[in-house]
Amino acid sequence: MVVADDALAGASTDKLSGNALASEAGVAARFKTPSESILSVAPSTVTGNTSNTLRRPLRPSACFRIDDLRFEFDSSFIKPDAAEEFALLASLRSPTATGEAALLLSVFGHADPSGADDYNKTLAGRRATAVYGLLVRDAALWEELYSQPFHGDTWGVKQIQIILRELQDGSSSTLSGFLDQPTTAAVKAFQRDVGLQQSGFPGTDTRKQLFLQYMDAICRDGSGPFRYAPEDFLSRGASPDGKADRQGCSEFNPISIFSKSEAKEFEKPQNKAARDAENLSNRRVVVYMFSPSLPITPSSWPCPTVKEGVGGCKAQFFPDGDARRNPQDVARQYLRGGRTMACKFYDRIARASPCEAVRQNIVIFLLGEDGKPSKNAPYRLTTGTQVREGVSDEDGRIIEPPVLAALTCEIEWGVSDDDGTGPILPNYAEVFLNASSENADAELVKRQLANLGFKSDLDRENRRAFRDDYQQADDSDSAVNAAHQTGRPKAKRTILT
Repeated sequence: MVVADDALAGASTDKLSGNALASEAGVAARFKTPSESILSVAPSTVTGNTSNTLRRPLRPSACFRIDDLRFEFDSSFIKPDAAEEFALLASLRSPTATGEAALLLSVFGHADPSGADDYNKTLAGRRATAVYGLLVRDAALWEELYSQPFHGDTWGVKQIQIILRELQDGSSSTLSGFLDQPTTAAVKAFQRDVGLQQSGFPGTDTRKQLFLQYMDAICRDGSGPFRYAPEDFLSRGASPDGKADRQGCSEFNPISIFSKSEAKEFEKPQNKAARDAENLSNRRVVVYMFSPSLPITPSSWPCPTVKEGVGGCKAQFFPDGDARRNPQDVARQYLRGGRTMACKFYDRIARASPCEAVRQNIVIFLLGEDGKPSKNAPYRLTTGTQVREGVSDEDGRIIEPPVLAALTCEIEWGVSDDDGTGPILPNYAEVFLNASSENADAELVKRQLANLGFKSDLDRENRRAFRDDYQQADDSDSAVNAAHQTGRPKAKRTILT
């Protein structure tokens, strides 16, 4: 079995396992509580009023992330499928929590490293506003997004049609983007149900009811719709302009950055779609949650509001902030040791956060006992809390689209059950992700050999078995790496008696 393409991994196995929940387009996780605190103190002077002051570090207690997949393209409009992610949020931070469990929320919108800084800050801020408005049921904020379009972020008839389809079972509304006859009829039906004049036109009063009901439809947990109060956010409801409650970080804090050669290739017009796909993880909205006992003063919060320019963001940059967020010789990922974030304040709270992991494709080759590809084999792939099921292709290959996972994943595979009761999955393996590389070192090759099925504690035994099974004299790091990347079948299978 071979992982033949780069797949997502956090910095350690536990980052996206027991204390995290992942969905198709989001993750929710609690941060581990440090087992002990190391305090550095100095003696105070004998005379005077000096004293030692101990202050808790500004460290989040939990985080939640919703990915670009849940937004309309180049837009702040939230798609209906986001209900899956908001259910994760409710399971992490109950809206009815009290005391220390009543964590205070702050919403950060992020864009990918393409386009202008000012443009991306505005779009990222509008996405943060859309999420905040939904969580507190502030329809006025959504109306502002609707009535004040920003370049591609234009809410119009199409968004009304999406909402109608979600709210009305069997709605006759089309997705034409025009106020056609079926849509007019659907608007009239909605207006009748909420007691408004049946004009067929989605005016301000109609949009308010549409927005509120849509928010209830997609922001819900197992018991029904849920919402937070403005007092559940960092400013505790005291900031009319959203200071500390929501902010747009533009493209200043990417979690994945191309190498210079990759960036040059992606500049070609024909590669725009591929570039956007590779940048998927950078386009995200993250909610960080803080203990209510932390001494946070919203007016001193360093992030500018969503309507302020980028100057306040750049004031928080590392001295090498621009170099961090731009391509260098090799590609980098935040949780894999790459310094990618320009803002030192955001880097401080995001450090080691499971919500800053990168989603990438997982590609796995399945090999049978005879060393040949397992064609059309049913499988179940488990990464953290996500479970993907499917059938391998004619080359014995599994391709799972952007997945959020830990250092390893579990794979079960087998054959289809003839009686139709379900597949039989007798084969099991734990697979190391991110084990493909152009330049392998000895430590990486150990993981590659394990993926290939050679799991002895002795490296020399694994390499001997590799030479026998692949019928070659070379067991160097480069030879193992080449076999792992190509996913080619074994020449024969070693039989132990």
